[in-house]
Amino acid sequence: MADKTPIRTVFNSDNVATGLAEFQSGETVGLTHGGIGTSLSIGSAGQVLKVNSGASALEFGFVEAIVNIDNATNLTSATLATSDQILISDGGTEGRATLAQLDTLFSGTSKTLTNKTLTSPQINTNIDMLARAELRFQDASGGQYVALEAPATVSSNITFVLPSADGSASQAIVTDGSGNLSFGDVSVLDEDDFASNSATRAPSQQSTKAFVEASVFGGFNNSIFTVAPASEGNFDLAKQQDQTGSVETPFVAGGTDAFGVSLGEVYDPMEPIGSLVTVDLGSVA
Repeated sequence: MADKTPIRTVFNSDNVATGLAEFQSGETVGLTHGGIGTSLSIGSAGQVLKVNSGASALEFGFVEAIVNIDNATNLTSATLATSDQILISDGGTEGRATLAQLDTLFSGTSKTLTNKTLTSPQINTNIDMLARAELRFQDASGGQYVALEAPATVSSNITFVLPSADGSASQAIVTDGSGNLSFGDVSVLDEDDFASNSATRAPSQQSTKAFVEASVFGGFNNSIFTVAPASEGNFDLAKQQDQTGSVETPFVAGGTDAFGVSLGEVYDPMEPIGSLVTVDLGSVA
């Protein structure tokens, strides 16, 4: 059976009923008389009949879903998958998104972590310790630490590559000058008696002292040497070393050595001693 056109009562200007007539296009029945107050057309799939924004008529449209979290299924013990979906609002448009989309959003956004504990983190990029921030390695109790810190000024960037294997006992970490570190033997100074007779290995204070004691003084290790004078000023050779006590005569007055040099006087080593002898060797014809 075909749809029928409803009829309506016709009223005159004095609001007196004068007859009946079919509804014409654009004519509606007000809400106060049981109508919907508007010319209604069928809505789209999923729309519901609702009051319009002016609260003056009914219309078909979408409504915001109200989810009762308290009565929803408890999924706190469930294992979530990247394909699982959640409800979100994107600029006023409600819809569904997967957990994989959220993971992409969070991983691509810089975050500042304050006092956070990361368990077994895996990092595939560099870590920048800004403004000489320390890299701290705490001990077992977590109270004390060993820290690495950058110098105040670095002229150019440098990367140290750690050794690929452990070294032997007494070896040290050395560099090849290009930032590659390895374990190797370290040359040490000759600390004994110069037995190596090396022309390139510098002696130390201890090795020099040991050599002098062993070679020059024949092992008089308990000898004490005092440098005199001990301070700036005059030094009287006629007195004792400490410039105190009785006056001593350091030279033998009137005596001479085997070369006829007086023992009571001091001569310049370059001063000639003795008489000059002239020998006439003749002439050449």
